[in-house]
Amino acid sequence: MRSLIISIIITAGLLSAETVSKFTDYTLAAGDTLKSDVKVFKGNAQIDGYLEGNLEVFAGDIRIGEAGKVTGEVKAFAGKVFKNDHMDDEASYYVVDEIKNFILNKTDSTDSDEDSRITISISSEDKKGFFFHNSLIRKDFMTYSKVEGLYLGLNGEFDLINTEYVDFDMYASGGYAFRMKDWEYYADQRLSFFDEKLILGGCEFSGVASEDQRKLPVLMNSLSAFLLHQDFYNYYKTEGFGLFAGSVYKIKNDDMEHEFAVKAGVYSEEIDSLKNKTNWALFFNDRDFIKNKFYDGNNANSGDMVDLLVSGRYIGNLKRYGTFVDTYFTYEKTLDQYDQDFSFKKGLFSIFVENKFKDIMVFSNLFRLESCTPIDYTDKRTTPNFKYISMGGTGTLPGYRLNEFVGNRGFYDRFVIGFTGIDLTEIRAIFDMGEAYNSDSDDLTEDIGDFGIKSMKTSFGVGLTLGENYMFSIHRRLDSGVNPYQFQLSYIYNY
Repeated sequence: MRSLIISIIITAGLLSAETVSKFTDYTLAAGDTLKSDVKVFKGNAQIDGYLEGNLEVFAGDIRIGEAGKVTGEVKAFAGKVFKNDHMDDEASYYVVDEIKNFILNKTDSTDSDEDSRITISISSEDKKGFFFHNSLIRKDFMTYSKVEGLYLGLNGEFDLINTEYVDFDMYASGGYAFRMKDWEYYADQRLSFFDEKLILGGCEFSGVASEDQRKLPVLMNSLSAFLLHQDFYNYYKTEGFGLFAGSVYKIKNDDMEHEFAVKAGVYSEEIDSLKNKTNWALFFNDRDFIKNKFYDGNNANSGDMVDLLVSGRYIGNLKRYGTFVDTYFTYEKTLDQYDQDFSFKKGLFSIFVENKFKDIMVFSNLFRLESCTPIDYTDKRTTPNFKYISMGGTGTLPGYRLNEFVGNRGFYDRFVIGFTGIDLTEIRAIFDMGEAYNSDSDDLTEDIGDFGIKSMKTSFGVGLTLGENYMFSIHRRLDSGVNPYQFQLSYIYNY
């Protein structure tokens, strides 16, 4: 209907008091005339015809061609104005655009194919790549945590060989943790053939690891620890090496993008538990950091481990249906033929589906299912605590205390209805449910659905997003009236 109205306006050149609003790209073709004010949200405007009125674009660029004419004011908020390919600084509020790009984790590019390309090599703002160690945190120049204190280091990515058929790249980082009084490093090498159809690689590492990275990025966790005396990660120390092989396959056309990846790797690691080394923060020093859960005085978190890790991922950008799909699974088991201190199996399956309705409403659902073998302290080999599933706090079931309930079986589901504003904001209604519980079975599939309605944890929240990765929200737990509300800044993740 909106397109029909716009067509009538363009054809007749009437309705001068009307304002045409578009929530996608807008084009006024050469030879066409429109007598109206035009506002474009979350899109670009291309003017090659005659526009008698004002033109405002929010979170997009304006391009006025050689034959284009706008009689009124031209302004781009969070964007730039180009007239005959020359930028108009006075009409371009692009400082806001630079902030937008920083928040949205975007880079400037005029290549629309590059902007819309989906990449599986980097799965989050933390650069926790698909082919990297599952739990090692790729270090920024500076971080802060309750076990390391201040960490300072360097990191870099190097393209050593880049040809049509063969690529060889390397990632390396290293630094010093002052409170832990220890050096850390990570080196990862990948040799890929025929546009990543075959990937062979290896890594060497010694550093602090955490399986909580999906909850929020390293930088946000560091700022929370440094400023607010809240560190949301549980940590352990790992040192060793790994070898892996994998493949990435991409299918792309105008309105559909698919990316498949598989990986299998073997890792030999020496594991150490870590206790809190520091309790300092800039504010709120009257409270303590939450104890590092993986340091509990027993041998379930220290020893040698050789494990096999198999992972797969599918990312689909189904533009035809306005749908984005991200499916991830991993299966991990120790190779018990080797002399080691651990013996366990763990599986994880996650699916995230997001559907946008005319760039106005967004529906999404994230479902995650996890299972691992039970801890047996009487056995010579046991399951390390950091393989257990923890629920509560930022990233899982907000409204509940951090790690409020833990088990070796668990599921989590988040359903979201969002109402889109401009690129930087979206109002969301959020419903979370989940549970972690214990099973004595070594069969990962047994008791996987053994949870009850009465024991299930649920919360409802309302949030405001900041870009594509962050959200301010308030949540209410639905099973108790005692301290039911929790306000948080969270990281939006897919698995």
